[in-house]
Amino acid sequence: MSALALLVASVSLATCPVTHVHYTPYRGVPQGLGPVPWIATSNGAFYGHLFFVEGTPWRRTHPVGAHIFTTRVHRAIDPKVLWLSRRGARQGRVLVRGRQLGGSGTFEWRAVSASAYQFPSYVPVPSAGCWRVTVSSGGLSGSVVFAAVDTF
Repeated sequence: MSALALLVASVSLATCPVTHVHYTPYRGVPQGLGPVPWIATSNGAFYGHLFFVEGTPWRRTHPVGAHIFTTRVHRAIDPKVLWLSRRGARQGRVLVRGRQLGGSGTFEWRAVSASAYQFPSYVPVPSAGCWRVTVSSGGLSGSVVFAAVDTF
């Protein structure tokens, strides 16, 4: 990546309205999820438990804003997020859709719920930048914003 491209990417991520990451459990967190960092969609419809953070330097640095890595570089970990419905999407299919803010990139990922109110997913961000990710299931939808990077 050229120096100019790195500068543009840095400025873009600096102005990205990332979602706040929480490192302490919320009231009523399911057993076993307490130590996993989490985010909430803008409308509170879903909480996303960021399982991938454990395999990154972010597990030590605890960034306030939501960061994720792209799938452009192969890693030993996957960008796994467990979405928990907070407003009634009990089971069925989940759609995770991403749109690059200030760019033209998009992605989609679909799956079936693992159990009541729980929707495991991968968030396959294809390129670095600022990404709005929308989670939808059972007529319920909510979004978060990630700053995506190719390298840690």
